[in-house]
Order: sequence, then structure tokens, then C-alpha cells
Amino acid sequence: RPEDPFGYAYQVERAKFDQILLDRARALGVDVREKHHVRSVLVEEGRVTGVTYTDDAGREQTARARYVADASGNRSQIWRTVGERIYSEFFRNVALYGYFEGGKRLPAPNQGNILSAAFREGWFWYIPLSDSLTSVGAVVGREAAEEIRKGEEPALRGYIERGDIIADYLSGARRITEGPYGALRIRSDYSYCTNRFWKPGMVLVGDAACFVDPVFSSGVHLGTYSALLAARSLLTLLE
Repeated sequence: RPEDPFGYAYQVERAKFDQILLDRARALGVDVREKHHVRSVLVEEGRVTGVTYTDDAGREQTARARYVADASGNRSQIWRTVGERIYSEFFRNVALYGYFEGGKRLPAPNQGNILSAAFREGWFWYIPLSDSLTSVGAVVGREAAEEIRKGEEPALRGYIERGDIIADYLSGARRITEGPYGALRIRSDYSYCTNRFWKPGMVLVGDAACFVDPVFSSGVHLGTYSALLAARSLLTLLE
């Protein structure tokens, strides 16, 4: 809205968003290798000089580079090369989330915005990814996570029932149970910051470096902005 230049939000389906970024990188001349898995980092005289990986045929390979950027997320296998993760004592939370079709939307003009709602054990995110697809996640403290251990589906259903506005918004929706959005997902102890973001020859980007409880929806911003800063630094060094 012209009278409210900040009254909007962009929500993205990560699979589609990541594919756009990958295709753009390929179009700009990047050597993109899919289904390759980095296994370890090469270090020579205290400097990172490349990685070992398995290719799409399962063969062990080595790639050398002047600089290595780890942008492989919170499940990175190589961030330990750089430093130590310091986990938040305050945000020792567990997130249980899934995807729904047909959920309600906020009244216009905010129908595309995220809804956050508190309930007894924690809070919900309710993120409209399209006109019909919604990401719904319950974030609870460790003391309330025992319910999840007894069963993810009944736990999420119970949280939704106790989250009044979320229950209302999902009253006519169905949870997606097939395809890439079919599984319920769990993340725990995901608020952390690595004590160093770089060492000679290597830099950490995005979730490989840090992440914070998603109450402020900062994940994509931290990922893309840290990538921008890392790219500027590396280009300066290369030039």
C-alpha cells in the first residue's frame, strides 16, 4: 500500500526459492554440481585449501580453491573447521511443523503476512506460502517437548487445538501427507552462533554460521545478507 510502504511481506517456498538461486548461479557461469556431498575440508599449514566430496556416482573426489564458503545450513558437516557453536540458553526450544492446504488468511490487505500466536506451551508460526499452502509450526520449550516424543501427529494436533486462533484458521484445512511437504519435521536447539565466522581460506554463511529463534522470521535475511557480505569480502581479496 502506498500509504504504508512497510506493510507487506514476502514468503517463499524454500524448494522453489533455492531452485531459482541455483539456476541463476548456473546462468552466470557457476559450475553447479548437484547430488555431490562434501565430506571434509582440506587444510594445509593452517589454511583451508579445498574440500573432499563424493560425486553423483559415489566416487571420492577432491576440489581445491583459494577460498571455501560453507553455506550448507545448520546441518553443515564442516563448520567445526572454523570454530565452536555457542547455543542459546534462553532459546532451548523445539519446533514441530508441517504444511497445510486450505487454511484461512488474515483480513485484507494483510492476507499474505505471517501470523504469530501464543498458546500455553509456546507459540505458533502460521506462514502463507501461496493462496492455499501454509507452513504451520509450534515452538515449545524443552519441558513441553515430551508430548512430541509420544507422537508427532497427535502432539501437533493437540497444540493446534490449544492455540485458539490457529485452530480456527485451520478448521477447514487438511495437513499435506504426501510429496515434499508430507512429513512432519522437528528442529531442536537451533538458536546458536559460531564463535568465529572465518579462518584463513574459509568463511561460514547463513545457518552454517548462526541462527536465532524464528519469532522474527530472520532466517532468509541472515542467509542472503551474510552471503552478500562474504561475497564482497572475497571479491575484494581476489581483486
